[in-house]
Amino acid sequence: MDSLVRGKTIPLAFRKTEVLGKFVADVLVLLHGSEQAQKLSLKLCKHGSAHNLKRVAGIAAAAGVELYGGCLLESSIGAAGHLQVFATLPRLEWGTEQFGPKILVEDLVTDSLVYRDFKVHLPDAPGIGVTPDPDIIDKLAKKD
Repeated sequence: MDSLVRGKTIPLAFRKTEVLGKFVADVLVLLHGSEQAQKLSLKLCKHGSAHNLKRVAGIAAAAGVELYGGCLLESSIGAAGHLQVFATLPRLEWGTEQFGPKILVEDLVTDSLVYRDFKVHLPDAPGIGVTPDPDIIDKLAKKD
C-alpha cells in the first residue's frame, strides 16, 4: 500500500469502514501513521445511520484523515439526508458530490434539491428538507 501513495500528490481514498469502534480507530491511526489513509469517503448507508457516520468521521478526523462526503447515486431523499449529516461535521475537507438527483429520470420528491453555481444547497424545510412524492413512489414501487 505504501508503494501506491509514496511520492504521489493525489490522495488515496478509503471507502470501506463498516466496522466501528476501537478496531476502526486502531486501523486508521495505523494507516495514517504509514501515510496510507489520507482521505475517507463517508456514506450513510455504508455506516448504517447518521449517528454511526458521525462516529466514523470523528474517529477518522482524530487520526488526521481528511473527510469526503461520498459520491452517491441516490434520489433527493437520500442526498438530502446525507447533506443534513455532512452539514453537522466540523470539517469536510474534500466536500461532497451529491449529483444523484440530477441523473434520475424521475425523482421521488415534490421539491428537488437546489443546484446553483456548481453547488448543491442544503434544504431548509422541516425534517431532511425535501417532501416525498407518494404518487411517484407508488408508481415506481415494485409490484408483485
